[in-house]
Amino acid sequence: DNISVIPLGAIPGVKKMKKNIARKSLKISMDAKVITQFGFIDNNKGHDKIIDILDSMDNTFYLIAGSTRSKKGEKYFNLLVDKIKEKELESQVKFLGFVAEKDYSKVIGASDILVFPYSEITSSLALTTVLSYNVPILTSNIQPFEKFKEKFGGIITTDVNNHSSLLRSIRVLMDDDITTKPLINDQRFFVKRFSWKEIATQTFNIYKTLHRSAI
Repeated sequence: DNISVIPLGAIPGVKKMKKNIARKSLKISMDAKVITQFGFIDNNKGHDKIIDILDSMDNTFYLIAGSTRSKKGEKYFNLLVDKIKEKELESQVKFLGFVAEKDYSKVIGASDILVFPYSEITSSLALTTVLSYNVPILTSNIQPFEKFKEKFGGIITTDVNNHSSLLRSIRVLMDDDITTKPLINDQRFFVKRFSWKEIATQTFNIYKTLHRSAI
C-alpha cells in the first residue's frame, strides 16, 4: 500500500507526417514495407534479431533511429555493420543516427511498424514516447514488456530469438487490421491517461497523500 508505480509519460497531440511525404524525404518507395527501431544502439537492444530475418522479407527496409553512447555500443554497431555486409543487406538497412524528437513525425510517418527486440530493459522512454503516434508496435517477450502489455495493452510481444515467431508477428502487424486496431485504441487510452501533465498531477497527489499521512 505504500508503493505507487507510475509509468513514464507520453506526449499527447503529436501527429505523424503523411506517409508519402515522409517516404519521399527518406527516399523510400510507397510500395515498400518499413520496420523502424528507436533508441540507443547497444547489445541489449536486439538490432541483430531484425537483421537476421530481414532477407526473408521482400522489399522491406529496416530504419535504425539511434546512435551509440558507449564503447560497448560502438563495438556492437561494428558487429551490425559486418552482419549487414555479410548478408548483403546494405540497401535495406538505413542507419539514421540520433533522431531528435522533432523529427519523430517524419521517421514514424514513413514506418509500418516499430520494434523493440530488447534482451533486457527496466523501462523504456522510447516506447512510451512512440506510443503517442499510434503505430503498431512489436516488442520482445521479456518481463517488463509482458507486464506493460498486461496492464496497458498497446503492443504485441514475441520471442525474438525464434525467427519464425518474429517473422510471423511482423507480418501480422503489417497486414492484419483486426489485430492492429485494438492496439491503436489501447495506445490512445494510454496517452490520454499518462501524458506528462497527468503524470505530474498523479505525482503531486501521491506526495500530498504521503504528507498528510505523516502529520
